[in-house]
This record gives sequence, structure tokens and C-alpha cells, in this order.
Amino acid sequence: MLKGALASRSTKSTLRSGSLQDPEFGTIKFRRNRLAKRVSVRINDRGEITATLPARAPMRLISVLLDSSRVKLRKALNDVVAKLPSYVDGMLIGQSHTLRIEYADVEAPKKRFYQQNLIITLPLSQAADPLDRSVVGPMVKTALTREAKAYLPRRLAYLSREFGFSYQKIRFGNQRGRWGSCSSKGTISLNVALMNLDRRIIDYVLIHELAHTKHMNHSADFWHTVEKCMPDYKQYKKELKSISPVC
Repeated sequence: MLKGALASRSTKSTLRSGSLQDPEFGTIKFRRNRLAKRVSVRINDRGEITATLPARAPMRLISVLLDSSRVKLRKALNDVVAKLPSYVDGMLIGQSHTLRIEYADVEAPKKRFYQQNLIITLPLSQAADPLDRSVVGPMVKTALTREAKAYLPRRLAYLSREFGFSYQKIRFGNQRGRWGSCSSKGTISLNVALMNLDRRIIDYVLIHELAHTKHMNHSADFWHTVEKCMPDYKQYKKELKSISPVC
């Protein structure tokens, strides 16, 4: 996170959030926070740049911080982008979908599913351009969500019966930095990006969250419970650390 100058208290503003355009980095989303003392800039795991500034800070402080930190910010952004999945025509999405890219005389991108294909139609004017992650990414997420809702509930129920666990319900999302979670009330939340993983790693994540229905921590007892269900869990735990849950 990059931090800039202290904000002026004399500027009045009621705007809480919005966006601005930077000539190099494009759209920068910002939000005002009454607890913030300085302007700060972050890059999330999707390569999106966001800024936070005090409630009465002048907007120009964001540009001042960007201009004074371009070299550092550029390197950090390149490092994040290098880890993001790239989309190409014909690639496999999840366990069973194939991405198909078409170009046609359309004004805006469109998607449709045909058999096991996710077909994305883009305007002809974009035929020579690299695929835009901000356009393709959400459509890929739709395909992964379809797969997740078809497969994960059945697999979670099976593992729960097999090893004697009990949970209340299941939710789906695309949590940043988290493959799954389990609440104290027994609600298990799963990242739809799980469908990009090997089935055995998916099982490890499901067993991990089921074990939390008995141990809401990562104590020795928790890991012993995981090991009883999956004796070789350590290799999948290690593999998962090198993968980002971004789709």
C-alpha cells in the first residue's frame, strides 16, 4: 500500500466514493473514509487500483500520490498482472467448459452457452486487441459458478456423510484470497474458482472446511481431523499455497 501526504481539513466534500481516470493506469476507484488520516493506494489480486482518502481530502492528492509513486506502483502492478490467468480461445474453463471467442457486428460483448462451450462474442473493432480481462473475466466466472453449483454441493454432501460431519448450508462466491470458509453457525462458503483445480485439491478444501464444523481454529486437533479424512493432505495444502483464487 502506498501512502501520501496528510489531507487538508479545509476542503468540504460529501462524495463518499467514485472513480477517476489516470493516463497510465486507467480507472482508479476511490472511497472516502472518515477514519483515514492519509491518502493511500492499493492494488488488489485482480490488478485493480483503488484509493482511500480522508473525508475532506481534496481529490488532487490521489493524483499527487500516483505521480510520486509511478515507478513503484508500475512494478507492483506488473507483478500482480503476471500472476493473473490469461484467456485465449479454446482454453478449458473449470472442469468441463471450453472458452470460444467470436467477433461479430455487435455493439457490446455478449455471452452464451452452447453444450459445454462458453461463447463470447466481441465487437469486430476489438479483433486485433488483446482480450480484455474486465470483460472476459466476469463471463468466465459465470461458467465457473454454473459448474460449482452443479458439483460442489453433491461432493460436499458425500464427504460429509463419509466422514461424519454436519453443516447447515452452502454458499458460493469469489472471495479474494480465500478458497473457502466456515461460519460458527455451520455455513460453508466456497469459491467458484475451485472448479479450476484438480479434483483431489478440491476435496482437500472441502474437508478442510468440514473439519471447521468441529474445530473453529487451526489447532492440532483440527489438523488431526483433516488427516484422518485425507492422510496425504499436506501435499495438497502445499500446492494450494501457490495458486490464487482469481477467475
